[in-house]
Amino acid sequence: MSATIPTTAPFFLSSRSSTGSRAAFASTTTARPVSGFQFHVEAKQNKVARTILTQKQRTYNKARKSEIATRIKKVRTLAEMLLPSATEDNVAELEKLISEATKSVDKAVAKGVLHKNTGARRKSKMAKCKHAVLKANDLMTHN
Repeated sequence: MSATIPTTAPFFLSSRSSTGSRAAFASTTTARPVSGFQFHVEAKQNKVARTILTQKQRTYNKARKSEIATRIKKVRTLAEMLLPSATEDNVAELEKLISEATKSVDKAVAKGVLHKNTGARRKSKMAKCKHAVLKANDLMTHN
């Protein structure tokens, strides 16, 4: 058995005709001169930019979470102070603090700083503090 050698080159090595070839397409297009500055983003530049952006976002998120923690802490300390004896005015002040804290929690959830379940849990804890104060001082209007 003798092996036969093909006389024609394989299809990927053969020269192409002018119809339907890349050469024909390249000859019809004209190279446009690039005016001004051409910016090429390399992986290193992208990494640096991403690091800077992440640090910015981290500080923003940290400040937002800190604000929420401070507001919740104010609500809880006032609620603990009001547990033994509270009046209608004190409860109104507590409700105002809860309203401000709820607003900041809702903003954080909307911005994506907190998960929606985390926000709901924190608001629920504040509502429980208020409920405990009202119940301990017989200021509840309903059971």
